[in-house]
Amino acid sequence: MLKKKYLSMTIIVMLSVFSAGSAIAAELKIAYVKMNTLLVKSKPASALIARLKKEFGPREAKFKAKIKRLKSMESRLKKDHRVMSKSQLITLQRKIRSLQRDMKRDNVENREDFALRRNEEGIKLQKLIFKAIVKVSKRDKYDLVLRQGVAYHSKRIDITSKIMKELAK
Repeated sequence: MLKKKYLSMTIIVMLSVFSAGSAIAAELKIAYVKMNTLLVKSKPASALIARLKKEFGPREAKFKAKIKRLKSMESRLKKDHRVMSKSQLITLQRKIRSLQRDMKRDNVENREDFALRRNEEGIKLQKLIFKAIVKVSKRDKYDLVLRQGVAYHSKRIDITSKIMKELAK
């Protein structure tokens, strides 16, 4: 709803500017930014990925160790179930079920925590990108900077690389 409103406002502004006359339109400086590129390939985006990997890497390593332990226990059960006593068999089966429950719980918790952190960091990244866009736009005296929702733009007005350079500082 909000995107449609901004798109409608942008179209109205553009139409009013272009209909005001060619002299005004010739002076209008319009640019376009590929937000997806900035959100994925910019230096702060790479730093965000590295921070999340560092933060969640130990959890992932622990989870992989549990997977390895579970596979080992299941392999032992499959291989030795005929020579095990009934109590040994029941004990091993309980340990396997318990580990599976723990892993399922850990997996859900890790995914939720990761999603929450990714969203928090994503909001910070978007704010940083927006500040860079505003800074470059003011510095280079752009009248209008468009992002998503554009049917066509020429490479001449694409300032994504300028924003990337600004974000790399």
